[in-house]
Amino acid sequence: MGAAQIQGPNLHVPFGDIDSGLDALQLILDVGQNLQVSGWLMAANLLQVMVGGNVTLDVRSRIETRDDNNRLIVDAAGAMSIRGTVTAKGDGGKPELKAGGALSLFEGGIIAAPGPNAVVEVQSDVAVSLNTGTAVLAGVTFDSTNGSQVARVTGANSNVIIRSPGEVFIPASVAASQGIQLFAGAARSDHSDYFKSLVPASHPLYNRSHYSIMISGTLLTFGNNADLVLSAQDDVIVRGNLDLRGNNSNLTVQSDSSVYFEGMADLRSGSVKLYGGISLDGTTDMGGAYTDG
Repeated sequence: MGAAQIQGPNLHVPFGDIDSGLDALQLILDVGQNLQVSGWLMAANLLQVMVGGNVTLDVRSRIETRDDNNRLIVDAAGAMSIRGTVTAKGDGGKPELKAGGALSLFEGGIIAAPGPNAVVEVQSDVAVSLNTGTAVLAGVTFDSTNGSQVARVTGANSNVIIRSPGEVFIPASVAASQGIQLFAGAARSDHSDYFKSLVPASHPLYNRSHYSIMISGTLLTFGNNADLVLSAQDDVIVRGNLDLRGNNSNLTVQSDSSVYFEGMADLRSGSVKLYGGISLDGTTDMGGAYTDG
């Protein structure tokens, strides 16, 4: 199969709302080139999309599964750009998004599994970017209360895992009813202009150019005995909020190179471990250090 497009408007109402797509008990698509979704792809217990090129989800598009213990897999050889929603409903929902290129969420984009015992996995072979106005949610939703967005648990014991051998950039919201794990590899791009636009010349980050993990958004866990782990080969920079609301929760921020922490960490009880130039288990000197600031 070559390229494929799932259009949004119904053929008979071309200027109407989103009203077009595919829905099945099990839905499997194998697309040789690019896939663009403007409407919806839905399935009861299995939705598997294999794409030989890029995947694009437009604004208001959605990919969705609904039964308990469902599987939702989107695997692209190329890049993945999401402005719609990807949701695995039910108990034990497991949305898995894998991109051979960069995986990017843009404003309005959401990846979610609202039920209990869910696992949300996001992976890119190049970089993961969760931009402002996006969210990755496991067992959690956000409600609007008096004009503010308030997080609420919808399913216990659900986790988020984000991986890339490149960079992870998060000015977004990532929330889980249990734990969150972020793993990144080597810095791949020069971000000098970004840092210079971010802080004044007197700031320690002004002359930085690289990172493996950059957090300026919010990471939120609710579970007791939960782990929030950030681990990377190169610099980990935290300028956002790390909020662990359960009892006996553990925050670990580790880099083989260096950790720069300028954000806020809020724990009810538990431990905080910052390992700059030290292995994740805290036992091995990785030879990393940053001396400027």
